Amino acid sequence: MKIAIIGTHGVGKTTLAYQIATEAKKRGKNASIVHEVARSSPFPLNDGFTSDGAHWIITTQIKRELEAKAQKADVIVCDRSAYDPICYLHATDEYADSFQDLESFAEAWTKTYDLIFYVVPSWQNLTDDGVRSMDLDYQKRINNEFLYFLDRIRGDNVHEVHDYKIFSSKLDEVYKVIFKC
Repeated sequence: MKIAIIGTHGVGKTTLAYQIATEAKKRGKNASIVHEVARSSPFPLNDGFTSDGAHWIITTQIKRELEAKAQKADVIVCDRSAYDPICYLHATDEYADSFQDLESFAEAWTKTYDLIFYVVPSWQNLTDDGVRSMDLDYQKRINNEFLYFLDRIRGDNVHEVHDYKIFSSKLDEVYKVIFKC
């Protein structure tokens, strides 16, 4: 099973990824986390994000997901999806129709996720980690791109998408969805 955790920056995706992986291990499953790759990108993030950065992040994300699959993990938890960079690219002035092929490729890859959890923002102040943008308006623009993407893929009979409010006590519900118990 491969799970993607998506959403704008600073909403708790990494925390949720670790919680799911820990629970999987408690249940005797071999779990692997595909950590967010954007932090290791050689290209600018945030307001300086370009199609070069999107290409690098998407291909690196897919490479790491394939490596986890090759290691035969029972549960692969992806801290972000291959489509996330497209949401960030849409929010820049850099996006152009010529990137449609990259967007189509990233969207097609989302069909490889068995479950997608969208983490709903709490709209509280961001924590400065030296990487992510601290601009709340930028965070909201990115979130709107995720909402647009989710509207397009819901109900396509391919994706099982769940909203997860990280500050609610819904972990038991998440585990029921994942582990069918």
